[in-house]
Amino acid sequence: MNFFVGAILVALLALAIATVVLGVIATLKMPPKPENGDEQR
Repeated sequence: MNFFVGAILVALLALAIATVVLGVIATLKMPPKPENGDEQR
């Protein structure tokens, strides 16, 4: 039964790592023009 527990832990870890990686990628990509110019007038 330890195998199932380990598999679940690995799956949760993979999910957490994937979430962090996606967040980092989204931050690095950063759209060229986040502001439409409303702030600068």
